[in-house]
Amino acid sequence: MKTSLLYLLFFFTFCLYSQEQIKLDKTDNFYLTFNKDEAYFIKNTSKKDNTIALIENNTISIRRKGLDIYLNWLNPLQYKMIIKDSIVNDVRVEEIKKFFTENISVISSKSLIATGSGSTKMNCTDITKSNEISRLYPDLFKLYENSATGKLKDDYCKYWLIFKDLYDVNIPTIDLKEKILAIYQATTPDDASQAIVEANEAIDAFEKKEDEIASVLFLLKNKGEELVEPDDLPLKNTMTKVYNTQKEIFINLRKYRDLLKIYIAQVKSSLQKKSIEFEGYYRIKTITLLDGKSSKIGITLSQRELKDDFSLTDKIETKKINILLQRYDFITPKIGTGLFYANTKIAGYSTTTDSSGGLTVSKDDIEKNTAVTGVFLNLIMDVSSQFITPLIQIGVDPTKERPYLLLGGGFAILNHFSITAGPIWMWEPTLNKLEEGGAVSSNSALEDDLSYKFNSSPKGFYLGLNYTF
Repeated sequence: MKTSLLYLLFFFTFCLYSQEQIKLDKTDNFYLTFNKDEAYFIKNTSKKDNTIALIENNTISIRRKGLDIYLNWLNPLQYKMIIKDSIVNDVRVEEIKKFFTENISVISSKSLIATGSGSTKMNCTDITKSNEISRLYPDLFKLYENSATGKLKDDYCKYWLIFKDLYDVNIPTIDLKEKILAIYQATTPDDASQAIVEANEAIDAFEKKEDEIASVLFLLKNKGEELVEPDDLPLKNTMTKVYNTQKEIFINLRKYRDLLKIYIAQVKSSLQKKSIEFEGYYRIKTITLLDGKSSKIGITLSQRELKDDFSLTDKIETKKINILLQRYDFITPKIGTGLFYANTKIAGYSTTTDSSGGLTVSKDDIEKNTAVTGVFLNLIMDVSSQFITPLIQIGVDPTKERPYLLLGGGFAILNHFSITAGPIWMWEPTLNKLEEGGAVSSNSALEDDLSYKFNSSPKGFYLGLNYTF
């Protein structure tokens, strides 16, 4: 018997008919910009003002197998950026695999202490003329002025000359903290480059005097102990105070030098891999996509603060974005499940009683009005329209002994409603050993004899109305 059927479907599904994504052209790189608490990127490299704002989670499709990510220059001493990336399975490939996997069976350093001696370029008669030294060591100068002439005054003079050497070698090292501040406060690549040059000059000046400073400190401590009389407590206390002060200054200068080298290296690294397309942008990451894979990228930006000891501390998280980077494809697959209502006429076999009271095989049509669940694979086409999106639909009803197979197409309207239509195929029951009109011992014997075979000829058409939540 010829079977004809028409399905009128209305079902609710959780399938998305279009996916919000950012598409890059083949020649585009990814130019990321952080501005205060905002994040956006430049889409078209020919127009720098063509920007798209980024939200916390973003999907970006590219038309090639790799992508360079560039960032507007941010001083790494002011901002800390953490980039994490991982390779994940392409969700679109997984959607297709999932549909067919689940339904195919249905279908079928240096030391501080150094040796040596300082040079004496000044005689005792010049001490009172040295305003700089008297300002630097007022306590010692006062003791010298008030002391009597003779051996004690001569001893003060010798000790004083050691201080003079120490003062001379300290002069070129007083601006290391200023160089740290200059690098930290740089807001442009040019400012940072100039600050690096000046910082390296200051480091060179300090390191040329570093051994000499250590030698003078050694002399200051050891010669001072020889010169000072045990019972001369004022002089002894003054010398100890001066030595400890100068030693602390020297230790801090070394610390500032070491910090400065670290900061220079961080800033220099941020100035590498400069973009040839856009001034002020630098490459921070290169992503390569494997077939069937996507890249999940997380970028976190935090502010940093320079503490009183000139070390850095992280303050607050300024911005965090996540990017799913995938290969662009004209087709986006999505699986939807739903409920549709069917008014069908399906061919079937049953038993009837003949005139002699025996059972025979008969073929008849079974009419059903029933709610049927279905699984659909929707292949959505990218036509860059926000109103109408074409799609191809493959559907199967896995709940029946002989499932329906649907293949159609349609349109999604405003990303929520869709209309689809297409032919239906099905598995039909056939007799193996029994024959239509022949005798059969029981209903169970008939059921055991039936098998279901796929009929390659369409058995009808379906019309679907779909709504996406």
